[in-house]
Amino acid sequence: MEARYLNMQEIADYFSVSRATIQEWIRRGCPNIQPFGPKSRRFFDPEEVVAWLKEMQRDGKKGARATKKPSRRSRRKPRANPTDDAVPF
Repeated sequence: MEARYLNMQEIADYFSVSRATIQEWIRRGCPNIQPFGPKSRRFFDPEEVVAWLKEMQRDGKKGARATKKPSRRSRRKPRANPTDDAVPF
């Protein structure tokens, strides 16, 4: 039986996740094919993706949602305490 390949929206629907999650999975190494070159649409074999997710889980790697960048607020440098820099008059 020939494998049924799904496009990005179909694979997102298959796993009930967003396209952004699928894009994060791709960055993390999710198996996919681009039959017409690097700028072409991606296709996914659901069985390969399931195997990849199980491997990620077995290896203790966290899913895409756990890899979000820190919020902008947490990346800011801490402000200097104004009382530390105060010059006494």
